[in-house]
Amino acid sequence: MADPNHFIICSHGFGTAKDDRGLFPDAIALVSGAEIIMFDYGIVDSVHNTVTVAPLSEQEKKLDEVITQTRNINPDAVIDLVCHSMGCVTAALLKPVGIRKTLFLAPPYHLDGKRILDRFGRNPKTIMNRNGTSILARADGTSTIMPKEFWDEAAGQDCIPLYNSFANLTEVEIVNAKQDNVLGDQGAVILSPKIHIVNIDGNHGFTDDARAPLRKVAAEFLTP
Repeated sequence: MADPNHFIICSHGFGTAKDDRGLFPDAIALVSGAEIIMFDYGIVDSVHNTVTVAPLSEQEKKLDEVITQTRNINPDAVIDLVCHSMGCVTAALLKPVGIRKTLFLAPPYHLDGKRILDRFGRNPKTIMNRNGTSILARADGTSTIMPKEFWDEAAGQDCIPLYNSFANLTEVEIVNAKQDNVLGDQGAVILSPKIHIVNIDGNHGFTDDARAPLRKVAAEFLTP
């Protein structure tokens, strides 16, 4: 049965558009009755296949605006968050109050600038400029335009304390991808006992065979 007051707000990852390459609508497909709200943090240019990444401070502001607008229009709204990758960091930095549940998909535990350099630097079309704007060529043919401000704000963020602190305000479940092809092996981490952790087979985007178990996990966690 539809619940007109249940909203799921999605916080997408680094260099993607609002639906996170189709991850969000597919992952939440079994959560019946909820209205899904997706939005872009950066500038998506579909003509030139580029996404310009907004600094984390601007992303926080945008997420706060979307949550506030949703609550103003629907004062009795039950609001959940579904966040992927860097979108988890944005939500944890903002720490919005009044969120019922938050689902983190493949969150980074360490923001490693060297890993970014190594990953995108292997593509000869990438233009890396630590002191200015970088253009990161991606495997799907798109390019991510990353301003210096994003790099400066992201560098050195300690994600684990952010997640642990956020878990004091909302019920948090983390879904880790066992074969994460983007974050790789992030090592052992110490998370708050308030955070529920699920590990499923799949890559960073939970594509192909990973989608079915992900849909099940999301439905069990987010269905009222």
